[in-house]
Amino acid sequence: MHLVIQVTRDLVPVVCAEWNVPVVMDDQNGPLVDIGVADVSADQFQRLAARKGNVSDASMQNVQPASASEWQRYLSGSLYTLADVFRVRLVI
Repeated sequence: MHLVIQVTRDLVPVVCAEWNVPVVMDDQNGPLVDIGVADVSADQFQRLAARKGNVSDASMQNVQPASASEWQRYLSGSLYTLADVFRVRLVI
């Protein structure tokens, strides 16, 4: 499994495969602008993730991937802090 870990402006590690995070307005279909992960704070990153549909605590608590490929599929294109990813309880 391959994850891209970056840090926000305030040095919080996040899982984000793209160098930029899209900023989408509520009434827009596509990204309005792209901002570098390193240019936003952790709070801004989490607000952008919530706007994209990734609500860290709620959605990560219900995740129980059984294999590395399921992890990869789940996290691909997602915006989460590394701490949120580590909070997932593995079921073995």
